[in-house]
Amino acid sequence: MPHRAPLVITVVASPRPSEVVPLFDQQLCAACSVLTLQLAARALGYGGLWRSGWLMYDRGFHRELGLGEDEQIVGFLYLGTPQHAEETTHETVPDPYDVLRWI
Repeated sequence: MPHRAPLVITVVASPRPSEVVPLFDQQLCAACSVLTLQLAARALGYGGLWRSGWLMYDRGFHRELGLGEDEQIVGFLYLGTPQHAEETTHETVPDPYDVLRWI
């Protein structure tokens, strides 16, 4: 599976005890970083795909990566060069006002 793209980034939530920020919020923030990385890659002309799957939950795989019991994989970001150049042009990005009207 990791050979599907030239670069695969594994994003892990590493929560810290906090009276202010609940565990779930910390995991959500880690997941948001996957999307932010994907958007940044696209802005630079790369293609990206955020994947999940059974490896996210496999504790044996977590141990192989050296993760602690409280750490959780929140996504795999596959990055590479798109097969079609038009996939990254700004022409394919909708006008923000059209999106606002749609919402």
